[in-house]
Amino acid sequence: MATAKYDSAKAVFGRLEKAYPRNPFGSLYLAATEIVKCYDWGVPYNESYIAQKLANAEKLADKNLDNNSKDVWNNYAMAMVYAFQSYYDYLREAWFGVFNSGTKALKYFDKCLSIDKKFYEASSAIAIFDYWKSVKTKDFSWLPFITDNSENDLKIIERNIKYPSYHNFLIGNSLGWIYIDKKQYSKALSLCDNLLKKAPGSRILRWTKARALEEIDRKKAIEVYKQILSTFPTSSNYYYYSIVMLKHRIAINYEKLKMYKEALKMCDEILAIKNFNSYDKKRLAERLKNVTTLRNSLKKKI
Repeated sequence: MATAKYDSAKAVFGRLEKAYPRNPFGSLYLAATEIVKCYDWGVPYNESYIAQKLANAEKLADKNLDNNSKDVWNNYAMAMVYAFQSYYDYLREAWFGVFNSGTKALKYFDKCLSIDKKFYEASSAIAIFDYWKSVKTKDFSWLPFITDNSENDLKIIERNIKYPSYHNFLIGNSLGWIYIDKKQYSKALSLCDNLLKKAPGSRILRWTKARALEEIDRKKAIEVYKQILSTFPTSSNYYYYSIVMLKHRIAINYEKLKMYKEALKMCDEILAIKNFNSYDKKRLAERLKNVTTLRNSLKKKI
């Protein structure tokens, strides 16, 4: 199965950065590509590179806004700088950064909509953020300053996904997880399948598809997890994080299917790994405890 071509993407954005040094999108998408690549492969983030590219993109976007603050693309560029910073902070679980950068991003997305009400990129970003804010604060919905706009947010995203977008796959994947959150698993599966026709090498979309399939057909979910697993080389110790995550999901689904021997085999393969690097060892500490617990329970069932 083909995988995402991150090096090719970085080459394109590198040329954009060099040819148009005043355009922030070259630096912005170099940072974004690096963030997504590291997340996809489960490897350490190149923090200095990402910080430098985001800082340069922010500086350029700020200069362009000084020249023309009413240009929708100038506002959009600044919004995306903060949006990707917020996403990067989210992946690293830097929660203050998520809130701080996310709030700044929303301010500029709002400016985009005040300039052009049909700027779907901005309304999608706002709706996705607002949906999850509503979900995370629903236990406090009785408070006067907490409102639940999740149903309207979903309608906005479903409308916008029909239009061409620079971030169609990002918006689509977000919509897939919203469907999963709402237990609309068939919708999530159909959406993922349609997006995968255009981007068959996207592991991120396949993860979302597999999660939806867990609620529809666990055997098919296992097949998709194994497809994703087959794209990771086993020779480098930097790839163990994703391998462990995938094999654990496979083991869990086998256990749910009462295929205990198959589940035990997955657990044994995970726990047989001895040469974890320090990065993976820290991130997988709790996961490995869960695998051990599952293996012990499986031994009692066989």
